[in-house]
Amino acid sequence: MGRKIPAKKHRGVKDPLIQQAKRLKELKGKINAPPNDPDDQPVPKSLTRLFAFEHSSNIEHSENIKTATLTLAAAAAPSLVKM
Repeated sequence: MGRKIPAKKHRGVKDPLIQQAKRLKELKGKINAPPNDPDDQPVPKSLTRLFAFEHSSNIEHSENIKTATLTLAAAAAPSLVKM
């Protein structure tokens, strides 16, 4: 066993009003503050992922449709040529 390291003592707040004023001053620009430039806001990652998912599903769907139409056209083409 090692030696015990004494914990810090809870000495209390020197002046609660000064501490509260300091805390509120630090948080003033962070809580309920509107953005400085509303047009220059970052896009949320959840929205970016949503659009990426929709875009990827549209590409897969369009590729499936193209493949299906090409397959149908290839199957129907020889019968049209023979006539």
